[in-house]
Amino acid sequence: MKNSKIITSWDKILPGETADERMLSAILTANRPTQDGKGKVSIMSKTKSKMAIWIPIAACLVVFAAIAGIMGPKLIQKEKAWPEKHVAGKDASNEGEIYGPITKDTWDNTGNAGRYTDLLYSDTEYKTCVLAIRPEDKGNLLGNAKVTGQDHFSGEIHEMDVEVFEINGSSPKCVVAVYFTEPDSSVNGQTYVYAYMNTGYTPATLGDLIKDLGLEKHLNVGLVYKYQQGQDTIVFENVEAAKVLELLQANADVANAPDTSPGRTVMSIGVDYLGKGMNKGISLTEDGYLWTNILDTGKYFYIGKDKVDEFVDHVTKNCEGYIYIYDEPDAANEVTE
Repeated sequence: MKNSKIITSWDKILPGETADERMLSAILTANRPTQDGKGKVSIMSKTKSKMAIWIPIAACLVVFAAIAGIMGPKLIQKEKAWPEKHVAGKDASNEGEIYGPITKDTWDNTGNAGRYTDLLYSDTEYKTCVLAIRPEDKGNLLGNAKVTGQDHFSGEIHEMDVEVFEINGSSPKCVVAVYFTEPDSSVNGQTYVYAYMNTGYTPATLGDLIKDLGLEKHLNVGLVYKYQQGQDTIVFENVEAAKVLELLQANADVANAPDTSPGRTVMSIGVDYLGKGMNKGISLTEDGYLWTNILDTGKYFYIGKDKVDEFVDHVTKNCEGYIYIYDEPDAANEVTE
């Protein structure tokens, strides 16, 4: 019964055939151009038709002009064409750590800093950097200790007495210098002072990291890589250490954010901490993080996307950049536009 009433009510709402014809006729008449007595389309009709076409187009142009005014050069700026540079070697922009267990060389032909990988001093564990520091960087004597290392071929554990020194400008909380009491046969019997780092060091802020590592004194910048999704990586060769230090110091109060998983890296800054050979880096991510592996383990700081973009923009506009083509040694340093 209820269904019968609903159907009857719906039939009363729907128009009949006669009403359909009247509605269709009205629609056609409303859309037909008006004509004068001689059967010609009137000027008013033509004007209305043109207006109906051009008003939406004009509106679109206004919107585009507004967007262009806001975004400006970003819409029309042409991407810079970077020159190619042929260099010897291989792409190192995505390599992992270069130091690790001694597995390729025998114990006898490996240097002391490579043999003795571990130092325990003042209840702090340090790992070798396999890096001889400059004589002028050796600071005050801290004390005596033992270093240990394992021969990975025989499995034997070795140890040696050493002297532990400060590194000028740096805190022993981060890094110390080790003087081996026995000559190093792998370097013509000479004895050097080597850096050992505390990989477990955790700074409270970025400023603490700058101070304890002595970055004002020991920061050396190498190659800088700009990563572009779907495009070639751009390599910059002349980024000033002072500019990198400025970025760090401007965010000195930013707290360390352990257990962070930052986004995609947009720029990585090659760092030779203390000198050539300690291949580390500072990375900037698309979501505003700065992180570094100078002490092997990552230290993360959220500085903000705007500051990351500002630094990347500065490097892009002011530093010499190339697309590296890795070739045989005899093709090195050839630049092509």
